[in-house]
Amino acid sequence: MPWNRTYRPHTLADLHLTSVRENLQTLLKNKKIPHVFLFAGPKGTGKTSSSRIIGAILNEPKNKEIVEELFFGKKASKKSFVPPDPSNPFIEKILTGSSYTVQEMDAASNRGIDNIRELKERVALPPQEGLVTVYILDEAHMLTTEAFNALLKVLEEPPEHVVFILATTELHKVPDTIKSRSHLVAFKKASKEELTQALERIIGKEKLKAEPEAVQLIAAHADGSFRDAIKLLELLSEEGSLTLSAVTTALSLTDSGSITAFVSALIQKNAAEVVLLFQKLRDQGNNEKYFHTTLLEYLHATLLANYGIGTAPLEITEAATLFLLKEFADSQLSTQSVIPFLHLEIKTLEIIARATQKSNTSPKVRSKAESIAPAPTITLPLPMSTQNSPTKKEIQKLQRIETEIVSSPARITVNSDAPQGDGQVLLEKWKTFVDAVAADNSTFGALLRSAQPISAVDNEITIGVYYKFHQEQLSDTKFLIRVQDYVEKICGGYISFTFTLVDTPATADLTSPSNEAKDLAQLASESLM
Repeated sequence: MPWNRTYRPHTLADLHLTSVRENLQTLLKNKKIPHVFLFAGPKGTGKTSSSRIIGAILNEPKNKEIVEELFFGKKASKKSFVPPDPSNPFIEKILTGSSYTVQEMDAASNRGIDNIRELKERVALPPQEGLVTVYILDEAHMLTTEAFNALLKVLEEPPEHVVFILATTELHKVPDTIKSRSHLVAFKKASKEELTQALERIIGKEKLKAEPEAVQLIAAHADGSFRDAIKLLELLSEEGSLTLSAVTTALSLTDSGSITAFVSALIQKNAAEVVLLFQKLRDQGNNEKYFHTTLLEYLHATLLANYGIGTAPLEITEAATLFLLKEFADSQLSTQSVIPFLHLEIKTLEIIARATQKSNTSPKVRSKAESIAPAPTITLPLPMSTQNSPTKKEIQKLQRIETEIVSSPARITVNSDAPQGDGQVLLEKWKTFVDAVAADNSTFGALLRSAQPISAVDNEITIGVYYKFHQEQLSDTKFLIRVQDYVEKICGGYISFTFTLVDTPATADLTSPSNEAKDLAQLASESLM
């Protein structure tokens, strides 16, 4: 039998989430059991297990007097609730999900008003076995509006022998009218400590040999889900032992050595080493999000160590740590891209370029005019969406233009008869433009964020980029056709782009930075240079 089922909690004391366990135990202690529960939270956090346990407690023969007092108005009992006894065949059926007294209904498959009407007919019948019929509606948010309205009437005046438990992973989709008539129990993602404790309990019962670091790594990878953590533990424990090396390899995760090597190359401003490291991570199939998360965790732990909390996993100064945390804190850096790790790679190379520029002993900063290299002008056809189907000659012309652009990055314009936009507006609303492009294509968005607008005149705008690769990608015809729709919405027409290679400027060269940007520049100067 899978470990998820073998080690499913059978009592409230077995529940791993502390907040849920204490919430339900308080209800039992105070003898206040609602007719309608709403269990809301992520997958794999114990909603179904908790529902079955509630059903088992209410139908445990030893709790008969209390249940009759609370649900049927019988004489008060001085007894307290006791945990369900799994050795009782009837209770065992409830805990394994095979009892008619505690019925589980998949709302995703039974989401219509007809299904709820059938349910209303069934709830009128008392249980054939036990005292209280418990209906568990899993994924309750999937019910239709009509079904919710029909269910509402039952929840307002439920039969005395019925308890409803609505379970959902998307609480915001449950109508407020339902929420107001329910006792909400909030399930959250399990902490690493809670996951580790749950795994260690199973490891002890299975008599496995496991390195503590390996268990913690499984807990970190489970993303707050007990179910996923136990599945991983079972999968990786087939040989009877669990090592950090085996877990790291099996899950294609980043080891601490990669993080240390990455930070070391960054501090030393070794761009080539950074590029090689990211290529290695791609070749090994490493998890992009996990690498980013681990990097932030290491940096944060190093920062805390500077204040006497814990041990620093990285040997870098407090100023450098704070600077890098601010630079890498954006969650968008680990969003999926066409090329794995592209966003993180671009950000890292930008930091190195800025650090290198700062460390240059020459005090001279080139002006914008000196930085701009002359670039030929190429006329770009209107986007295909505004034309009829292109002819064979037009396609060939477009392909020829694209070839010319790749071989010689250029200033890009549009046909003179197209509506012309205001370049100054695009310059002022550059962030809005970049965000709109990034929402459509994260790779293009990352490239634009690595560029800086320099100037705008009429319908022309000059954009500075720091790497030839970026210039080639941004000058690609496919990119320019795709972004013109966003340009037109912002500026009222088409804009001519000039992408030009520039030296990495001092912060004040391009814009008037905020105080935060000045602080970052100062930190970079003090820590990385």
